[in-house]
Amino acid sequence: MPPESYVKFQAGWRKAAIPVDPQRLEIINRIRRILMKRGMIGALPDGSGYGNISLRMRDNTFVITASATGQLKTLDMSALALVESADIAENRIVCRGLRIASSESLSHAACYQSNSSITTVIHIHHAELWKKYYPELPRTKHSAACGTVAMAQSIAEIVRRNALSRGRILMGGHPDGLLAYGDDPDTALGLLLEL
Repeated sequence: MPPESYVKFQAGWRKAAIPVDPQRLEIINRIRRILMKRGMIGALPDGSGYGNISLRMRDNTFVITASATGQLKTLDMSALALVESADIAENRIVCRGLRIASSESLSHAACYQSNSSITTVIHIHHAELWKKYYPELPRTKHSAACGTVAMAQSIAEIVRRNALSRGRILMGGHPDGLLAYGDDPDTALGLLLEL
């Protein structure tokens, strides 16, 4: 299945190389290695990838792991996309990269647009943690499916209500999906590892 088939948003995608600081790429790869060892980022037997990481660039632009990259052990610049704008209400993003941005780009955009102190967003899949923390963590509406406007709007509400630059969200309409955000990469990662 081509990566674009997972994407539910309307994409203004320009297929072109993006400039990313090598240090940002190393941060993403370091976080991925840790989470891949725990099965929180990876690929299903059918090859479809799960889990993604983003880092704020400036304003509300961010670099994110591209769609269908979960099976890659190490990412290079071609496995990242730059989200230049996101309009959640219109279900639209504008992105650039050799691959299209992750299907969860709207969820990441919701965090960045809701709190200017957030610099990192990590989305993982983990069935056991999802079940264990369902009663405890703030969660999105059960009717909000992954990668949808409803999911992004629900995440934005939680981030604004939390009013902190760090937090965890259980994705109620996305069984296995958990999201952490922070004011630096290690904070966001630590919030997941604490679980």
